[in-house]
Amino acid sequence: AIIAPARFSLLTPEHLQAFSGTLAVRLNAGSRGLTITTVVGDLVDRGTEFVVRIAEHATEVHVIAGAVACVRAGLTTSTLAAGQAVRMRSASDAGEVIPLGGFDFDAALPTAIAEAAAAGLNAYDGFAYRPQADTQRDGGTGWSGAWQRGAPGLDAEPVTMLTQGLDHPGMTVSGRALELAGVRQTTLKRSLLEPLVAGRAGTHYLSFLYRLDQPASERSAQAEDSLRVALVSDDDGERSGLGLRDGHPYLVGVSEVSPVMVDPARLYRITLRLRGRADGMQESALLVTPADAAPASEPAVWTISGALERRTAPLTRLEIGFAAGSRAVLDEVRLGGTWSAATGAHATGALSE
Repeated sequence: AIIAPARFSLLTPEHLQAFSGTLAVRLNAGSRGLTITTVVGDLVDRGTEFVVRIAEHATEVHVIAGAVACVRAGLTTSTLAAGQAVRMRSASDAGEVIPLGGFDFDAALPTAIAEAAAAGLNAYDGFAYRPQADTQRDGGTGWSGAWQRGAPGLDAEPVTMLTQGLDHPGMTVSGRALELAGVRQTTLKRSLLEPLVAGRAGTHYLSFLYRLDQPASERSAQAEDSLRVALVSDDDGERSGLGLRDGHPYLVGVSEVSPVMVDPARLYRITLRLRGRADGMQESALLVTPADAAPASEPAVWTISGALERRTAPLTRLEIGFAAGSRAVLDEVRLGGTWSAATGAHATGALSE
Protein backbone atom coordinates (compact mmCIF):
# COMPACT_ATOMS: atom_id res chain seq x y z
CA ALA A 1 0.00 0.00 0.00
CA ILE A 2 1.17 3.52 -0.77
CA ILE A 3 -0.28 6.07 1.62
CA ALA A 4 -0.80 9.51 0.10
CA PRO A 5 0.76 11.94 -0.08
CA ALA A 6 3.66 9.94 -1.47
CA ARG A 7 6.14 10.34 -4.30
CA PHE A 8 7.69 7.36 -6.02
CA SER A 9 9.19 6.34 -9.36
CA LEU A 10 8.61 2.95 -10.97
CA LEU A 11 11.94 1.65 -12.31
CA THR A 12 10.81 -1.92 -12.97
CA PRO A 13 7.89 -3.95 -11.57
CA GLU A 14 10.35 -5.22 -8.92
CA HIS A 15 12.13 -1.94 -8.20
CA LEU A 16 10.78 1.38 -6.90
CA GLN A 17 12.50 4.62 -6.05
CA ALA A 18 10.72 6.32 -3.14
CA PHE A 19 11.10 10.00 -2.34
CA SER A 20 8.54 10.68 0.40
CA GLY A 21 5.54 9.22 2.18
CA THR A 22 4.66 5.87 3.75
CA LEU A 23 5.05 2.60 1.87
CA ALA A 24 3.62 -0.54 3.45
CA VAL A 25 4.66 -3.81 1.83
CA ARG A 26 3.03 -7.20 2.14
CA LEU A 27 4.19 -9.66 -0.50
CA ASN A 28 2.42 -12.79 -1.65
CA ALA A 29 3.82 -16.18 -0.68
CA GLY A 30 6.86 -17.01 -2.79
CA SER A 31 7.45 -13.40 -3.88
CA ARG A 32 10.96 -12.10 -3.25
CA GLY A 33 13.33 -9.52 -4.58
CA LEU A 34 11.34 -6.28 -4.33
CA THR A 35 13.77 -3.38 -3.96
CA ILE A 36 12.91 0.10 -2.69
CA THR A 37 15.60 2.71 -3.32
CA THR A 38 15.65 5.62 -0.85
CA VAL A 39 18.05 8.46 -0.16
CA VAL A 40 19.72 6.32 2.54
CA GLY A 41 20.15 3.20 0.38
CA ASP A 42 18.36 0.17 -1.04
CA LEU A 43 15.85 -1.84 0.99
CA VAL A 44 15.49 -5.41 -0.32
CA ASP A 45 12.72 -7.69 0.90
CA ARG A 46 13.41 -11.20 2.16
CA GLY A 47 9.86 -12.54 2.28
CA THR A 48 8.36 -9.72 4.22
CA GLU A 49 5.81 -7.42 5.71
CA PHE A 50 7.46 -4.08 6.38
CA VAL A 51 6.80 -0.36 6.42
CA VAL A 52 9.02 2.46 5.11
CA ARG A 53 8.35 6.00 6.32
CA ILE A 54 10.26 8.71 4.46
CA ALA A 55 10.32 12.23 5.89
CA GLU A 56 12.47 15.25 5.07
CA HIS A 57 15.27 14.42 7.52
CA ALA A 58 15.00 10.68 8.18
CA THR A 59 13.91 7.33 6.79
CA GLU A 60 12.37 4.67 9.04
CA VAL A 61 12.11 0.95 8.35
CA HIS A 62 9.75 -1.21 10.45
CA VAL A 63 9.87 -5.00 9.84
CA ILE A 64 6.67 -6.75 10.88
CA ALA A 65 7.41 -10.19 9.42
CA GLY A 66 10.29 -11.78 7.54
CA ALA A 67 13.41 -9.67 7.01
CA VAL A 68 14.70 -6.65 5.09
CA ALA A 69 18.27 -6.16 3.85
CA CYS A 70 19.64 -2.59 3.98
CA VAL A 71 22.21 -2.15 1.22
CA ARG A 72 24.21 1.10 1.37
CA ALA A 73 27.37 2.20 -0.41
CA GLY A 74 30.45 2.15 1.83
CA LEU A 75 28.67 0.29 4.63
CA THR A 76 28.25 -3.39 5.41
CA THR A 77 24.87 -4.71 4.35
CA SER A 78 22.69 -5.15 7.41
CA THR A 79 19.55 -7.23 7.85
CA LEU A 80 16.55 -6.26 9.94
CA ALA A 81 14.51 -9.15 11.32
CA ALA A 82 10.85 -9.29 12.29
CA GLY A 83 10.11 -7.00 15.23
CA GLN A 84 13.00 -4.63 14.51
CA ALA A 85 12.86 -0.98 13.44
CA VAL A 86 15.54 1.57 12.62
CA ARG A 87 15.75 5.27 11.76
CA MET A 88 18.47 6.47 9.34
CA ARG A 89 19.21 10.13 8.72
CA SER A 90 21.70 9.81 5.86
CA ALA A 91 23.37 7.24 3.61
CA SER A 92 26.34 7.08 5.98
CA ASP A 93 24.24 6.81 9.16
CA ALA A 94 24.37 3.34 10.71
CA GLY A 95 20.90 4.02 12.10
CA GLU A 96 19.33 4.13 15.52
CA VAL A 97 17.06 1.46 16.94
CA ILE A 98 13.50 2.73 17.50
CA PRO A 99 10.28 1.12 18.78
CA LEU A 100 8.42 -0.93 16.20
CA GLY A 101 5.45 0.91 14.79
CA GLY A 102 2.42 -1.15 13.87
CA PHE A 103 0.52 -0.94 10.61
CA ASP A 104 -3.00 -2.19 9.89
CA PHE A 105 -2.58 -3.78 6.46
CA ASP A 106 -6.19 -4.91 6.30
CA ALA A 107 -7.47 -1.37 6.86
CA ALA A 108 -5.20 0.13 4.21
CA LEU A 109 -5.05 -0.51 0.50
CA PRO A 110 -5.26 -4.29 -0.04
CA THR A 111 -2.78 -4.23 -2.90
CA ALA A 112 0.93 -4.75 -2.31
CA ILE A 113 3.26 -1.92 -3.24
CA ALA A 114 4.59 -3.67 -6.31
CA GLU A 115 1.09 -4.14 -7.73
CA ALA A 116 0.00 -0.61 -6.89
CA ALA A 117 3.04 1.02 -8.44
CA ALA A 118 2.74 -1.07 -11.57
CA ALA A 119 -0.79 0.14 -12.30
CA GLY A 120 -1.00 0.80 -16.03
CA LEU A 121 1.82 -1.64 -16.88
CA ASN A 122 0.36 -4.56 -18.85
CA ALA A 123 3.55 -6.53 -19.48
CA TYR A 124 7.26 -6.21 -18.77
CA ASP A 125 10.44 -8.18 -19.47
CA GLY A 126 13.88 -6.93 -18.48
CA PHE A 127 15.49 -10.31 -19.32
CA ALA A 128 16.90 -10.47 -15.77
CA TYR A 129 16.53 -14.23 -15.74
CA ARG A 130 18.15 -16.42 -13.13
CA PRO A 131 20.46 -19.06 -14.64
CA GLN A 132 17.97 -21.86 -13.96
CA ALA A 133 15.22 -19.90 -15.76
CA ASP A 134 17.12 -19.32 -19.00
CA THR A 135 15.84 -22.49 -20.63
CA GLN A 136 12.26 -21.57 -19.67
CA ARG A 137 12.39 -18.02 -21.09
CA ASP A 138 9.43 -17.03 -18.94
CA GLY A 139 10.67 -14.07 -16.91
CA GLY A 140 8.99 -10.73 -16.42
CA THR A 141 5.31 -10.11 -15.73
CA GLY A 142 2.09 -9.91 -17.73
CA TRP A 143 2.86 -12.81 -20.10
CA SER A 144 1.23 -16.15 -20.80
CA GLY A 145 3.96 -18.73 -21.25
CA ALA A 146 7.53 -18.34 -22.39
CA TRP A 147 9.25 -16.86 -25.42
CA GLN A 148 9.06 -19.12 -28.49
CA ARG A 149 10.95 -19.08 -31.75
CA GLY A 150 8.80 -18.63 -34.83
CA ALA A 151 10.89 -20.78 -37.17
CA PRO A 152 9.62 -24.37 -37.61
CA GLY A 153 11.42 -26.94 -35.48
CA LEU A 154 13.09 -24.38 -33.21
CA ASP A 155 10.36 -23.79 -30.64
CA ALA A 156 11.96 -26.22 -28.19
CA GLU A 157 15.36 -24.53 -28.29
CA PRO A 158 16.19 -22.17 -25.40
CA VAL A 159 16.71 -18.48 -26.03
CA THR A 160 20.42 -18.30 -25.27
CA MET A 161 20.90 -14.91 -26.91
CA LEU A 162 21.38 -13.01 -23.67
CA THR A 163 24.01 -10.37 -23.03
CA GLN A 164 24.78 -7.62 -20.51
CA GLY A 165 21.81 -5.39 -19.66
CA LEU A 166 21.58 -1.89 -21.08
CA ASP A 167 21.89 1.15 -18.80
CA HIS A 168 19.08 3.65 -19.10
CA PRO A 169 19.62 7.30 -18.12
CA GLY A 170 18.22 7.80 -14.63
CA MET A 171 18.40 4.13 -13.70
CA THR A 172 20.81 1.23 -13.83
CA VAL A 173 19.21 -1.77 -15.48
CA SER A 174 20.04 -5.00 -13.72
CA GLY A 175 20.24 -8.41 -15.30
CA ARG A 176 20.71 -9.00 -18.98
CA ALA A 177 19.38 -8.03 -22.39
CA LEU A 178 18.26 -9.86 -25.52
CA GLU A 179 21.01 -10.13 -28.12
CA LEU A 180 19.58 -10.03 -31.64
CA ALA A 181 22.24 -11.87 -33.62
CA GLY A 182 22.40 -15.02 -35.67
CA VAL A 183 23.05 -16.62 -39.02
CA ARG A 184 19.37 -17.02 -39.90
CA GLN A 185 16.28 -14.85 -39.98
CA THR A 186 14.63 -15.24 -36.57
CA THR A 187 11.30 -14.35 -34.98
CA LEU A 188 10.69 -14.56 -31.24
CA LYS A 189 7.11 -14.45 -29.98
CA ARG A 190 5.38 -14.37 -26.62
CA SER A 191 1.68 -14.33 -25.73
CA LEU A 192 0.18 -11.64 -23.53
CA LEU A 193 -1.61 -12.63 -20.36
CA GLU A 194 -4.34 -10.07 -21.10
CA PRO A 195 -4.98 -9.32 -24.82
CA LEU A 196 -5.17 -5.69 -25.87
CA VAL A 197 -8.48 -4.53 -27.29
CA ALA A 198 -7.48 -2.55 -30.35
CA GLY A 199 -9.49 -0.14 -32.43
CA ARG A 200 -11.50 1.32 -29.55
CA ALA A 201 -11.15 4.42 -27.43
CA GLY A 202 -8.00 4.06 -25.34
CA THR A 203 -4.25 4.16 -25.82
CA HIS A 204 -1.51 1.54 -25.55
CA TYR A 205 2.25 2.12 -25.54
CA LEU A 206 5.01 -0.38 -26.35
CA SER A 207 8.52 0.73 -25.43
CA PHE A 208 12.00 -0.81 -25.32
CA LEU A 209 15.70 0.06 -25.27
CA TYR A 210 17.65 -0.69 -28.45
CA ARG A 211 21.26 -0.51 -29.56
CA LEU A 212 22.29 -1.33 -33.11
CA ASP A 213 25.77 -2.88 -33.21
CA GLN A 214 25.99 -3.25 -36.96
CA PRO A 215 27.72 -0.77 -39.32
CA ALA A 216 25.88 0.58 -42.36
CA SER A 217 28.14 -1.33 -44.74
CA GLU A 218 26.75 -4.61 -43.41
CA ARG A 219 23.13 -3.47 -43.22
CA SER A 220 22.98 -2.44 -46.88
CA ALA A 221 23.60 -6.03 -47.97
CA GLN A 222 20.62 -7.39 -46.05
CA ALA A 223 17.46 -8.31 -47.91
CA GLU A 224 15.36 -8.29 -44.72
CA ASP A 225 14.70 -5.57 -42.15
CA SER A 226 17.23 -5.53 -39.31
CA LEU A 227 14.39 -5.24 -36.75
CA ARG A 228 10.67 -5.94 -36.68
CA VAL A 229 8.58 -5.53 -33.51
CA ALA A 230 4.83 -6.01 -33.63
CA LEU A 231 1.75 -6.71 -31.56
CA VAL A 232 -0.15 -9.43 -33.39
CA SER A 233 -3.68 -10.83 -33.32
CA ASP A 234 -4.04 -14.61 -33.22
CA ASP A 235 -7.59 -14.19 -34.55
CA ASP A 236 -6.83 -12.66 -37.93
CA GLY A 237 -3.02 -12.35 -38.09
CA GLU A 238 -3.17 -8.57 -38.33
CA ARG A 239 -0.31 -6.67 -36.71
CA SER A 240 0.55 -3.21 -35.44
CA GLY A 241 4.22 -2.46 -35.15
CA LEU A 242 7.45 -0.97 -36.37
CA GLY A 243 10.71 -1.87 -38.03
CA LEU A 244 14.16 -0.70 -39.05
CA ARG A 245 15.09 -0.73 -42.73
CA ASP A 246 18.73 0.08 -43.44
CA GLY A 247 18.83 1.96 -40.11
CA HIS A 248 15.67 4.00 -40.79
CA PRO A 249 12.55 3.40 -38.65
CA TYR A 250 9.12 2.84 -40.16
CA LEU A 251 5.58 2.03 -39.07
CA VAL A 252 3.69 -1.03 -40.25
CA GLY A 253 1.10 0.23 -42.70
CA VAL A 254 3.13 3.28 -43.76
CA SER A 255 5.00 2.86 -47.04
CA GLU A 256 7.72 5.44 -46.42
CA VAL A 257 10.52 5.16 -43.87
CA SER A 258 11.57 8.02 -41.63
CA PRO A 259 14.62 10.14 -42.59
CA VAL A 260 15.83 9.63 -39.01
CA MET A 261 18.86 7.34 -38.90
CA VAL A 262 19.58 5.04 -35.97
CA ASP A 263 23.30 5.42 -35.32
CA PRO A 264 25.30 2.26 -34.58
CA ALA A 265 26.45 1.78 -30.96
CA ARG A 266 24.11 4.50 -29.64
CA LEU A 267 21.40 3.59 -27.14
CA TYR A 268 17.83 4.48 -28.13
CA ARG A 269 14.41 4.28 -26.55
CA ILE A 270 11.83 3.27 -29.14
CA THR A 271 8.14 3.75 -28.34
CA LEU A 272 5.09 2.69 -30.33
CA ARG A 273 1.74 4.35 -29.55
CA LEU A 274 -1.57 2.77 -30.56
CA ARG A 275 -4.50 5.10 -30.01
CA GLY A 276 -7.98 3.74 -30.54
CA ARG A 277 -10.95 5.80 -31.64
CA ALA A 278 -14.65 5.42 -30.98
CA ASP A 279 -15.26 4.61 -34.68
CA GLY A 280 -13.08 1.50 -34.45
CA MET A 281 -10.09 3.03 -36.21
CA GLN A 282 -6.61 2.94 -34.68
CA GLU A 283 -3.93 5.62 -35.04
CA SER A 284 -0.29 4.56 -34.78
CA ALA A 285 2.73 6.69 -33.97
CA LEU A 286 6.43 5.93 -33.50
CA LEU A 287 8.99 7.79 -31.40
CA VAL A 288 12.72 7.08 -31.73
CA THR A 289 14.96 9.12 -29.42
CA PRO A 290 18.46 8.68 -27.99
CA ALA A 291 17.97 7.27 -24.50
CA ASP A 292 19.93 10.12 -22.92
CA ALA A 293 17.44 12.58 -24.46
CA ALA A 294 14.23 10.59 -24.00
CA PRO A 295 11.41 12.89 -22.80
CA ALA A 296 10.03 12.47 -19.29
CA SER A 297 6.51 13.23 -20.51
CA GLU A 298 4.74 12.35 -23.73
CA PRO A 299 5.81 14.69 -26.56
CA ALA A 300 3.46 16.47 -28.91
CA VAL A 301 5.53 15.57 -31.99
CA TRP A 302 6.49 11.99 -32.81
CA THR A 303 9.05 10.63 -35.29
CA ILE A 304 6.32 9.10 -37.47
CA SER A 305 2.57 9.46 -37.04
CA GLY A 306 -0.63 9.25 -38.98
CA ALA A 307 -0.96 5.54 -39.71
CA LEU A 308 -4.69 4.79 -39.58
CA GLU A 309 -6.11 1.27 -39.62
CA ARG A 310 -9.32 -0.47 -38.64
CA ARG A 311 -8.77 -2.91 -35.80
CA THR A 312 -11.45 -5.20 -34.41
CA ALA A 313 -9.60 -8.30 -33.19
CA PRO A 314 -7.61 -8.19 -29.92
CA LEU A 315 -3.81 -8.10 -30.04
CA THR A 316 -2.65 -11.26 -28.29
CA ARG A 317 1.13 -11.60 -28.66
CA LEU A 318 4.38 -9.70 -29.13
CA GLU A 319 6.80 -10.62 -31.91
CA ILE A 320 10.44 -9.55 -32.23
CA GLY A 321 12.12 -10.40 -35.52
CA PHE A 322 15.53 -9.72 -37.02
CA ALA A 323 17.37 -10.59 -40.20
CA ALA A 324 20.21 -13.02 -40.70
CA GLY A 325 23.50 -11.32 -39.92
CA SER A 326 21.92 -8.69 -37.68
CA ARG A 327 23.75 -7.52 -34.57
CA ALA A 328 21.80 -5.54 -31.98
CA VAL A 329 20.74 -5.56 -28.32
CA LEU A 330 17.18 -5.07 -27.02
CA ASP A 331 16.17 -4.61 -23.38
CA GLU A 332 13.45 -3.36 -21.00
CA VAL A 333 10.34 -4.31 -22.98
CA ARG A 334 7.33 -2.49 -21.51
CA LEU A 335 3.70 -2.50 -22.56
CA GLY A 336 1.33 -0.16 -20.75
CA GLY A 337 -1.70 2.04 -20.88
CA THR A 338 0.15 5.20 -19.84
CA TRP A 339 3.31 6.92 -21.05
CA SER A 340 5.05 6.66 -17.67
CA ALA A 341 4.22 2.97 -17.20
CA ALA A 342 5.48 2.04 -20.66
CA THR A 343 8.64 4.14 -20.71
CA GLY A 344 9.51 3.63 -17.02
CA ALA A 345 11.53 6.84 -16.92
CA HIS A 346 10.92 9.56 -14.33
CA ALA A 347 7.37 8.37 -13.63
CA THR A 348 6.09 9.78 -10.37
CA GLY A 349 2.71 9.56 -8.73
CA ALA A 350 0.64 9.30 -5.60
CA LEU A 351 -2.03 6.85 -4.53
CA SER A 352 -4.63 7.50 -1.87
CA GLU A 353 -6.76 5.20 0.21
